[in-house]
Amino acid sequence: KDSSNHVTDDGRELLERALWLLNYSDGTCDVVDIADRCDRSVAQMVPVVDRLEMAGLIRRGQGA
Repeated sequence: KDSSNHVTDDGRELLERALWLLNYSDGTCDVVDIADRCDRSVAQMVPVVDRLEMAGLIRRGQGA
C-alpha cells in the first residue's frame, strides 16, 4: 500500500490477488467473497480474474 493507503498495482500485488483467487476459486466462493476475504474491491480483482481465465486456470460460473 502506498502512503495514501491505496493499494498499488505492482507485480507483487497482482500476484497476491491471483493467489487469493486461485486458492478460493473452488466453486463455493464468488469474486465478491474473495475480494472481501483479501480486503480488495471487486474492481481490483476483475483484471486478475480475466488474466487467469484467459490462461485457462479458472472459468466463470454459470451465474456470471
